[in-house]
Amino acid sequence: MINAHLKKIKKSVCANKWTFEDYRSKNKDFMQRNGLIIDDIKDTLLDLNSSHYFKGPEPDRDSFRKGDVWFFVYPLKMLNSSLNIYIKIRLDGDNVVCISFHEEGQYLG
Repeated sequence: MINAHLKKIKKSVCANKWTFEDYRSKNKDFMQRNGLIIDDIKDTLLDLNSSHYFKGPEPDRDSFRKGDVWFFVYPLKMLNSSLNIYIKIRLDGDNVVCISFHEEGQYLG
């Protein structure tokens, strides 16, 4: 099941039918602190595989939003280390929204 959804996510990202919620302070702060740009986020989404799957699908906690939410943990390689990144993606038909992209923190506890 997860592989079929990853295929849909990657197809949408490749077709530029995706957005990143970079206005969220956790996402923005993480990107700035680690020197990441939007292409780094895109590359990470395209590199996701079933071993990164954490949980989902779940309905969005904002009930007015359509689509299912999927959760992943990705080991992002940095210059001298690796960080586990919490990634939350909403898949609504052909549209993908990367809601969260930051250190995993308390989200996996």
